[in-house]
Parts: sequence; C-alpha cells; structure tokens
Amino acid sequence: MEDLRSETRVSKIDFVYSIDRSGRILGFLFYHVLRNLGELKNIKFYFIHATSEGQVTFYSDQQKKEIFGKTVLLIDEFTAVGRTM
Repeated sequence: MEDLRSETRVSKIDFVYSIDRSGRILGFLFYHVLRNLGELKNIKFYFIHATSEGQVTFYSDQQKKEIFGKTVLLIDEFTAVGRTM
C-alpha cells in the first residue's frame, strides 16, 4: 500500500482503476488508505470488469471519455496471464 500511495504522489495519478475479478479487495483497501490519510483530493476510483481473454468492459461511455489523456493507475492482483494491460 505504501508503494501505491507513493506512486500516486509521484505520478500525479488522476484515476485508479481496479479490476473487478481480482483486484477489487486491493483497490477497495487502497481507496480506504488514501481516504483515511486525506489524499483523495483529485483522484477518482473505478472498478472495471476484465476477462482473462483481455476484454475490458467500462460501466459507461463517460468513463472512457474521462480517462482520455489522463494518468491511470491500474490495480490487479496478479500478472499471471498478462492480458489486463
């Protein structure tokens, strides 16, 4: 969590996306860490669905438009298949 927290400061993260199937717990925990430390000022959190085949489903077209040209931190629990990226 400390590494993720540092990364949000250094990289000036605009959005944090957590993969539903595997990163939900880590994303939720990270959200609470930042919230409790008062560091959520300009960061938006979202959860997205991604399959092991590499298909990603955003929950709205607005989400797609919001992240264009922004810095996004993607949280996933593992990199076994490497298809999330």
